[in-house]
Amino acid sequence: MKEIIITTASLKKHAAAIHCSGELSLVERKLLNILLLNAYNDLLTKDIHIISSKHLFSMLGWGESNNIEGLKNTLKGLMSTIIEFNLMGDGGEVWQAMTLLSSAVLVNGECRYSYAKDLAVKFYNPEIFAVINIAVQKQFKSNYSLTLYENCVRFIKVGSTGWWDLTTFRKIMGAKSNTYDEFKRLSSFVIKIAMTEINDVSDIRIKVEYKKEQRKVIALRFLIAPSSQHKLIESDAGNIQSDNVFLELKEMELFKRLRAHGIGERLALSWMIEEPELAARAVDYTEELDGKGLIKGKTAGYIRRLIETRAQLGESGYESEKNGKLAEKTEQLAQQKKHDDMKKRLAEYQKNLYQQALKTISEEKLQQLKDAFLLSDEGKNISQTAFDSMRGKFVNKVTQLTFLPWLKRMITPKYSNDDFEAWLKEKV
Repeated sequence: MKEIIITTASLKKHAAAIHCSGELSLVERKLLNILLLNAYNDLLTKDIHIISSKHLFSMLGWGESNNIEGLKNTLKGLMSTIIEFNLMGDGGEVWQAMTLLSSAVLVNGECRYSYAKDLAVKFYNPEIFAVINIAVQKQFKSNYSLTLYENCVRFIKVGSTGWWDLTTFRKIMGAKSNTYDEFKRLSSFVIKIAMTEINDVSDIRIKVEYKKEQRKVIALRFLIAPSSQHKLIESDAGNIQSDNVFLELKEMELFKRLRAHGIGERLALSWMIEEPELAARAVDYTEELDGKGLIKGKTAGYIRRLIETRAQLGESGYESEKNGKLAEKTEQLAQQKKHDDMKKRLAEYQKNLYQQALKTISEEKLQQLKDAFLLSDEGKNISQTAFDSMRGKFVNKVTQLTFLPWLKRMITPKYSNDDFEAWLKEKV
């Protein structure tokens, strides 16, 4: 039996120290995170969770394969992995152990699985377990990279993992081979490779610091910061019920439509932040097909497949035309296309005005605008967060999504129809 060891000084402490033994393979780690994301919203209310086997293949990066045996072996790997908790409570140390997955059933193209009740509660606590973004983890090719990423992303709020002695670090990473007794090899083949991949493809950036005794490395720690390609809902998304920004997102029509199709709350919010246009097109496309009776099964599964495979979706009417349902475009469609083209041109013109205005703004002016935003109706309920005045961006992606439309209204110059038509004529 493999085991994962988790040690924390207090369940209430935000930066809980999560130490994984590293015994899980790359595909097992990916599957663990996929299953957790799928079940997250129902962890405390349902005993059995269900996901399409085809979706698992896609999210694992197995494409259109039907590798049932591979899926069976990976599920069995999770079911044979023991997770161990050493929790320090008021009455002293409390030890707990359980398997990562209690049961799994593959039937009728579905995977049905369950967790132990105590583990479900711990998984649901965002201070202990952060749900890993599936789009990010799919990019990792090295197990060391994903292992280090999981053990760093949980500390993003405090900015550092804290010091790990080399024995602990090797256990976390699963680098137990005698090859890594020599630090030079551990550095070259584990630390540097993992750091490079994390900094290249993930939503965080990390740096390493070493502690030495008599010129010999005895411990290390990783400094963590959000990457400029930040794409995640932060780990405190578990507290979205009380977050005004997330509450605002949940009032949007797209969120309500996704939820109406049975998409989980956290997954819907993630799509709205990462791929809002693709999510909207996927819902439109699915509803169009479903209205014609062309979708068998649940619409939620169809929407997920479109988004996860980044399907190229056309405008409304695309499927009908693709299947020969429409022999030719009507005059109404032609006029609509002309109208849509003009809207796109106008949006492009407005974008150019905004970008030109943004280029000429000084850092001092941006700081003033940032302060004004935080006092405005849109920004007054947003807590203070890091702001990069050189790039005009808040570090927090959700805050930035609220700030950008406000900033655009504030700095985009007014224009007349004559100005737009002159630009359009020059463009053509």
